[in-house]
Amino acid sequence: MIKINLLPPELRKKKKVPFIDRTFIYGILVLVGEIILLYLISLTQQTRIAELDSKIAAAQLEFDKYKEKSVMLEKAQQLRSELINRMSAVQELENKRAYWVKNLTEFSSLVPEFLWIERFEEKTEGTIVCRGNSYTLKSIATFLVNLTKSDLFGNIKLGPINQTTIGKASGYSFDITMNIKKEGHPQQLGTFVVDTVRAEEVRQKGYKSFVSSTRSKLGLYSKEEAKKMFQGIND
Repeated sequence: MIKINLLPPELRKKKKVPFIDRTFIYGILVLVGEIILLYLISLTQQTRIAELDSKIAAAQLEFDKYKEKSVMLEKAQQLRSELINRMSAVQELENKRAYWVKNLTEFSSLVPEFLWIERFEEKTEGTIVCRGNSYTLKSIATFLVNLTKSDLFGNIKLGPINQTTIGKASGYSFDITMNIKKEGHPQQLGTFVVDTVRAEEVRQKGYKSFVSSTRSKLGLYSKEEAKKMFQGIND
């Protein structure tokens, strides 16, 4: 059945229009909810970032601690390498010292009277060049014979002999080239080795110092031990 309102327009009931539309309210609520959700997500992320920053700071402190130890270890290794290089240099000098002492001793025993050497130089490894003066040719000949018979020198080559004035007397200058035989080459006397095993054993076992070990052997006491003994007597 159809209802017809026959009242005049001024007497008809007017429909109430809501002040705010419900759709608008729902939209506002959804927007507020999204803002709250984003805030919670942001707060969670900030908390996570703070935790990560704390872990990064702790890791940085740990890294700095080990970095300092790494620098100390690197310096220790560098110092060890320098010491080994120096000891190797000392070893090489020691080998060469024995080498030259032997060769020069042998060489000086071959120099005859009225002859002296002004220059003795190792031109290349195992090759010696010497320059000398003599008052007589006989001394030079004797020197050559001695070098030829020597077991240490070989391949003797005499250079030009020049007549010269030595002081107020007449003399001769000469040059000789020779090789040092294999028997005269430097011999290895040993090798320097850094014994770190012994140092580690001492550190781990905690050996007593020389003073403390000597005190214990002689029956002496340290200040702390003597103080404890006197306290026991007084008690």
